[in-house]
Amino acid sequence: MPREDACLSSLSKHGLKLMVYCLGCKRSSEVDPRPLIEKYGHSYPIQRVQRHLKCVECGGRKATVYW
Repeated sequence: MPREDACLSSLSKHGLKLMVYCLGCKRSSEVDPRPLIEKYGHSYPIQRVQRHLKCVECGGRKATVYW
């Protein structure tokens, strides 16, 4: 089970990507964390990333992130 306080740097450290699931259209995709790290910093909590995401398919902003 992933830690709730995990930050973006833990993804890059292990070469992982975010899995994003849109609650609107049920689309999922992998997101490279490097642009997010550049924008929000290494210590930004992964759980807070989901509030900044927008689905490219339906334009929805309700998403769940997994790592």
